[in-house]
Amino acid sequence: MNNDYYFKLLEEKFLTYKELSSVAVSDNGEPMVRVGPESSVRVRSIDERMRMFTGSDIFVRQSLIQKLHTAQDSLSSMMKDCALEVVYGHRHLTIQLEMFEAVNVLAAYQQRRLA
Repeated sequence: MNNDYYFKLLEEKFLTYKELSSVAVSDNGEPMVRVGPESSVRVRSIDERMRMFTGSDIFVRQSLIQKLHTAQDSLSSMMKDCALEVVYGHRHLTIQLEMFEAVNVLAAYQQRRLA
């Protein structure tokens, strides 16, 4: 099977922005852990704004680490030369609010254009 088949399967599982933004924000008490170079997934921080909070490290909930490794193992068994790449994890509240505001402004602009 080609990559397009797998990409389509993945896209069907992704949540939309609307679905994500409807989830109430609360801390579940689960510790945040660093996704390090020893991980089976690739790690590459893409948001320079996070450097002031976490340096070049990426932090995720502890339970996510095992899920990432399981997903990487499954992916490797299907396509040997593919690897998951974690580019974002914990997002500081300041940055999260900035991003939500930007999306809300864009949505309002698009609604005005369609009206």
